[in-house]
Amino acid sequence: MKIPNIKIAVDGYSSTGKSTFARLLSKELDLLYLDSGALYRGVTFFAQQRGLISADNQISEQLEK
Repeated sequence: MKIPNIKIAVDGYSSTGKSTFARLLSKELDLLYLDSGALYRGVTFFAQQRGLISADNQISEQLEK
């Protein structure tokens, strides 16, 4: 059986229940839930730990390598 390639994006204002809705929807439809905010925070943490973010919060040229 072919697995469908389904992507659903939930967008909206802050504190409106987007994450809650997305988690419930993914569970109901048996789909993977991907929290993009957590991914962005993870990348930022990685860059900070390695000194790749300068004092003015701009990603340094090292990330381009």
